[in-house]
Amino acid sequence: TASAGCRQTQWPGRLERIAIAGKAEILLDVAHNPAGAWALRAALSSLEDEQPRRKVLVFGCMQDKAYEEMAQILFPLFDLVVATPVMSPRSASAEEILAAAAKTGVHAIAARDGHEALEKAWAATSEADRIVIGGSVYLVGEIRPLLVPAETAP
Repeated sequence: TASAGCRQTQWPGRLERIAIAGKAEILLDVAHNPAGAWALRAALSSLEDEQPRRKVLVFGCMQDKAYEEMAQILFPLFDLVVATPVMSPRSASAEEILAAAAKTGVHAIAARDGHEALEKAWAATSEADRIVIGGSVYLVGEIRPLLVPAETAP
């Protein structure tokens, strides 16, 4: 049925789990508004397991999105936030995201771009930890190809 097909559909970048040997588990999520942030928060709480993990959020978003509200919803779940601009002239700056993070009391650092943000997240984590990348479709679109080999057409 169509509804079963929808339930079984995998959307790349929508709570997509990527495992890379020797690195922290990565979850990609395009949460780009407060409703998406709440959905991601709920999904993350359902993933909590016995093993304490260090959790790092790589976050970038558009300046015209409610990123301060998203910060309030998401940032407190993490030990570290890596703030990065996304590849768009409408991007919020890392400094703007750091200011939003400061209001949540969560430790945050800046990166120049998604690639550097991923490197900083990996440097701050071990294999037992989790990195979540989200806040913008653009950010997930920039980082996902660094993690997933290009899909080959049939």
